[in-house]
Amino acid sequence: MVALDGSPSPTSVAAAAAAAAALTADAVGGCGRAPPALRVRRPRAAASPRLGPAAPSTAVPSAVAATTAAASPVATAAATTPATTPATTAAPATTDDVEVEEPAADAHLPPAAFYLAYIVPLSVLVGYYLRPPVVGPYLTVALIYVFIPLADAAVGTAHLFGRWSPTPATGGAEAPAAAPVPGNAAAGGGVASTALPLALARARRVPSPTDALAYRLPVYGWLPTQAALLLWAAREAAVGHAAIHTPTFVGLALSVGIVAAGGINAAHELLHRRSRVERAAAVALLASVAYAHFVVEHAIGHHRRVATRADPASAALGVSFYAFLPRTVSGGMRSAWALEAARLRRRGLPAAAHRVGWWAAATVVGVAGLGAMWGWRSVALWAAHAVVAVVILEKVNYMEHYGLVRRRLLRGRLASGDAGVDADADADAEAEADDADWVYEQVGPHHSWEAPQTLTNVLLFKLQRHADHHQHAGRRYQSLRASPSSPVLPAGYPTMALLVMVPPLWAALMDGRARRAVASAPPLEGEGGAKGWA
Repeated sequence: MVALDGSPSPTSVAAAAAAAAALTADAVGGCGRAPPALRVRRPRAAASPRLGPAAPSTAVPSAVAATTAAASPVATAAATTPATTPATTAAPATTDDVEVEEPAADAHLPPAAFYLAYIVPLSVLVGYYLRPPVVGPYLTVALIYVFIPLADAAVGTAHLFGRWSPTPATGGAEAPAAAPVPGNAAAGGGVASTALPLALARARRVPSPTDALAYRLPVYGWLPTQAALLLWAAREAAVGHAAIHTPTFVGLALSVGIVAAGGINAAHELLHRRSRVERAAAVALLASVAYAHFVVEHAIGHHRRVATRADPASAALGVSFYAFLPRTVSGGMRSAWALEAARLRRRGLPAAAHRVGWWAAATVVGVAGLGAMWGWRSVALWAAHAVVAVVILEKVNYMEHYGLVRRRLLRGRLASGDAGVDADADADAEAEADDADWVYEQVGPHHSWEAPQTLTNVLLFKLQRHADHHQHAGRRYQSLRASPSSPVLPAGYPTMALLVMVPPLWAALMDGRARRAVASAPPLEGEGGAKGWA
């Protein structure tokens, strides 16, 4: 039970104390051993998001120990035994709700939080049927580029969904957790706390990141949602309001294209998985916008060559988005075809097994089906929405690595030019060296821009935790964490996507940050110590 002001009621505290005392008595009375330690989380810095919560600590929170001691003389003796229980000064400064080192607001989000992304496809339907019909279809555009940036700025990095913690992967029973209660100072701990009822402690927990199914469902749901929305929009473009009013058609194409960009984001999460079903879903989402080659180019090409001149998806300092766009689109397609052809040669497979070609053919068949059902207007809407989705994707690519570069090494020495810094090197040796003599440093957190805003991290399945994604590409989105050494964007992705469209404003805001980020890159670990792509 909890009082209306948020503090536990005396009844609940007494019940928790009695339960703790009973557990202590059972443990001590039968075998003469000290009570088992309650499970508490270690500080965030000691936890591994990939492996779930940290191992159980051997210390007992001071508030729970004090409550147990007050309830049972046996517990008092056990709790004060120096050989079995550490002193209160050695107790951890972290409990389920009180932490010395505050974790990021998106560190442990409940799975239901990520369904917030579905307000985007919902806004398409609401806006389309909103009156007047000429204005309504632009509701999604206003949501993404006006309302969400304003909300993102207001929320910032706040704990939008409260302070949550993951349940252990073992699924075992949890002991009552210590939580702050105004006005009750814990003895020796310096933190106001008391024992919460077991039910309340469990209610404030979310599934462990290793229990991934609850987190996968919001991503899985995007494929049927986007497919249904595209079919509905194609029909409306042919026989509905969009067939009559050109502004409505344009607004519908923009809105459905924004949803398809969200589908590309979901596909990005799925294409990094080993499951064939998940990778097939990624291909389907990308093929719907004629960009299925991204599966090959991103996973094999971009992640290997990121922040180098060889990567078409990494924007160099001073290059505007309008100069970057044709380069990344054409370069990505050429790279995907070349990478797939190399795979076929390595495996001795025929050219007919070229996956990128088959995916392109699947797109053509799907578009032809739309045309057969509803005519050329439906095809025109599909083409417009695909362009919108691809442009949004490439705006994100442009932002994520703008101006950041991996230092180029010549047989263990830092070479000038590619790193964006002046370094002494033997010019003659550089001129005589061939491509096999060059190597880039290993990808690090300082090669990707990060955005910590809570709201947009939820809406984008934590895509903004991009540095950790490049460090651990196999890590699922819910486990991505903050990278303290990564450079940080001034705002979330939707806001920055607006600035990208105005090159002078973007350069004024970002060029100086990029130069400082490159100049502050950590030193290489000795000559020849850098590992990476050659």
